[in-house]
Amino acid sequence: MAYIIKVDKDACIGCGACEAVTTDEKGKSLFVMKNGKAKPLKSKITDKELKAYKEGEESCPVEAITIKKA
Repeated sequence: MAYIIKVDKDACIGCGACEAVTTDEKGKSLFVMKNGKAKPLKSKITDKELKAYKEGEESCPVEAITIKKA
């Protein structure tokens, strides 16, 4: 199954929590900060990637990150 990740740029406060806690199997962050806002490296993910990206979603103090089924 595929999932879509979105970051609400108006809600994002750029704290970097998602970038700090969300990494792939090589330790590379799955989110980056662009212009002071979080950006996922991918906009669509698979079941295999869901757990890692969910950590980023759950770490967001303002709930700016959402993951939904595609």
